[in-house]
Amino acid sequence: MSSDRAVGRHVQGSVSAGAAIVRPMPWTPLHASLGETSGDLDFALLERACTERVSERADLDWKRQLPLTAEKGDVKAKQYQQLELAKDIAAMANSGGGMIVYGVAEISASGTSAADTIVPVGLVDETTTRDIRRVAGNLVYPPVTAIDLLPLAPESDTGGGVLVMLVPDSLDRQHLVHPSNGTDWFGAPYRHGPDTIWMVERQLASAYTERESGRRRRAQEFDARFDEFTASLPADPDLRWVVALAVPVAVLTALAFAAPIVAFTATQTGDGGFNALFRFGITPLFLFSGTFFPIEKLPLFLQPLALVTPLYHGVSLARSFSLGQIEPVCVAVHIAALVAFVTVGLYAGLITFRRRLEV
Repeated sequence: MSSDRAVGRHVQGSVSAGAAIVRPMPWTPLHASLGETSGDLDFALLERACTERVSERADLDWKRQLPLTAEKGDVKAKQYQQLELAKDIAAMANSGGGMIVYGVAEISASGTSAADTIVPVGLVDETTTRDIRRVAGNLVYPPVTAIDLLPLAPESDTGGGVLVMLVPDSLDRQHLVHPSNGTDWFGAPYRHGPDTIWMVERQLASAYTERESGRRRRAQEFDARFDEFTASLPADPDLRWVVALAVPVAVLTALAFAAPIVAFTATQTGDGGFNALFRFGITPLFLFSGTFFPIEKLPLFLQPLALVTPLYHGVSLARSFSLGQIEPVCVAVHIAALVAFVTVGLYAGLITFRRRLEV
């Protein structure tokens, strides 16, 4: 699968009327069509797509109007629009993920449709996005739940924008469409170039075979990795009890944080200092302490920072006990560092609390 179609790896964002103009995210099919390497998706990029007449493709679809615009009393029109929306979402999910843009008029170009002009869809409220997600969850089986809905508008006119829907690739494909009007049929749509068509029986059978093969392959890969991990553990049963020592290490690490923070607490008269502490102190520790990746991967000038953080010593110590890879000197250094943090924190707390009580 091409990398420009894997649009499902972004972090889902909240949707609100007049949403932010620029939204950081990974590459989208629109970026690929325009040859852009930036990860920003903004209204200017859509205007450029219209200027350059970007054509539809398997992972990029232009729509002039929002998907669910029928009057409440028009039941047939409502059901038809719901079915069309479900088909579009399922087709994208069945074809590796993609991007649908509502609010772009099309023009015929080179035997296909291309973006022509922006046709504003107005403010997109929570009701609209909730109805779209409801269709993706109720009329598509298995449901497609990780779609992202992004209203994009120019700064000068928050109601003059479009709605972008990013449909992720899915490990559960093939997704079937089933109408809610009681009709007893299912269909599996997919994208064939710029068109959405239905799978025939042979395609559907092949798709299910591929899905089950993928599940077995992923299960085998997981088992192989798990076996590799367990093989790295110490074979000597007498050493496996040391994993229990990770619990008191966690307690000691917590005290190494708690003692200095308690001392800091006595110096505060409001909550502003705590926000700064967690934003610029606690949170960055996860990046500079070897929690998720070795500190050797950090730039050389950042590696010494890990040595003066309690989290690094706590994580290294707990990891040593959990894996049974005990080096007495390193263990002693880590314990000494944590005890030092606790001792200094308690002593600082005595000073700060005495000063606070004297005020």
